[in-house]
Amino acid sequence: MDRKSLVKAELVGNNFVIRMNSVAITEEFLTDLNKALDDIAIARSDREVNKNLEVIIFKSEIPNIFLAGADLKHMEKCLGDNAALENLIDLGHQTFSRIESLDKTTIAAIDGACLGGGFELALACDYRIASSSKSTKIGLPEVNLGILPAWGGTTR
Repeated sequence: MDRKSLVKAELVGNNFVIRMNSVAITEEFLTDLNKALDDIAIARSDREVNKNLEVIIFKSEIPNIFLAGADLKHMEKCLGDNAALENLIDLGHQTFSRIESLDKTTIAAIDGACLGGGFELALACDYRIASSSKSTKIGLPEVNLGILPAWGGTTR
């Protein structure tokens, strides 16, 4: 049985909306996000779609949470396995660099918690638009745990 994708790209008018259905960033999430970016690249091979494409919007499907960062329990399991931790960090770097290098305007539509890796994803976008909801919080709280933002948050 196939698992449900955590990220999907959908063409809405002249915009692609990347719908994220996850609280935390995991290897599965990053893999699905890359698949959605691949789907956009394939769709953009249609000259008409590419010519009319205006923006790519990143949006969460989970109420009050944009993305709450990396799955710390998974990261803790990786502490004894340097290769697994390095692979996760590299995959995040590659994915967020891929977003940053898109040649169309990218927007992070933030409603709710946008923390840690979620904020790093938002920083990879050209623009960030945040709701005025009381649940909207933006930041890099992992620094309070002694963890350096590892997906480009300190350089973007």
